[in-house]
This record gives sequence, C-alpha cells and structure tokens, in this order.
Amino acid sequence: MGNQSNLRCVRRLNRSRQRAKHLAFRSNKVRSVIQLSSRHTYIQLLNRDGSVLMRVGTTDKDIRSKLKYGGNKEAAKFIGQWLASRALKKGIKVIVFDRSGFKYHGRVAALASSMREEGMEF
Repeated sequence: MGNQSNLRCVRRLNRSRQRAKHLAFRSNKVRSVIQLSSRHTYIQLLNRDGSVLMRVGTTDKDIRSKLKYGGNKEAAKFIGQWLASRALKKGIKVIVFDRSGFKYHGRVAALASSMREEGMEF
C-alpha cells in the first residue's frame, strides 16, 4: 500500500512541474501556487521570475485564530478571500491559477471560487 501512495505523490509532482514550466513560458502574469497538506492549506503569489509577492496559509497567526481547522473547504475559502482582498489592494487583479497538480475539487475549487468572488480574474 505504501507504493501506491508514493506513486500518486510522484505523479502529482510530475504534473505540477510540467504545468509550472508551461505557465512560466507562456504567461507574463502573476502565478498563484497552492500547497495542501492534510491539516493546512497554503497559497502564494509569484512573479514571473519566481519571487514571492504574497503568501498566506492556515498556519499564519492572524488566520489560525479565526479558523477552527485548517484542512477543510471553509479554511480554503477564508484564505482565498483574504489573499484576494490583499492582492487587489496591491493592484494585482489578473493571475494564472496553478493548482500544483492537485485535482480541481474540494479545497482547490473552494479556494478558486472564493478568489473569483472577491474580484480576481484567471
């Protein structure tokens, strides 16, 4: 059973690398990158050169105090809204949404929809 989960992880990382390479060469926009663990959700906004513009996760002190648990859809919605409001204040409206090889389902879909509701475009 350990080999199955390891194989799934390797495949996800390969999808992530391929997609990141594709997005880096074809877009001049800011890229959002998602990282999920079983207990927490993280998202970053990266420039074309790879430098981090913003980062938010359910482990941040401001956010952790407002959430009961960081590994569910509610937490993903909250950090999506938080990041989108901060990005709009800095003048970032159009981004490329990189799901990092994760399926567009559950927390990833909740995060994306909450960012769109706040006014982000991708």
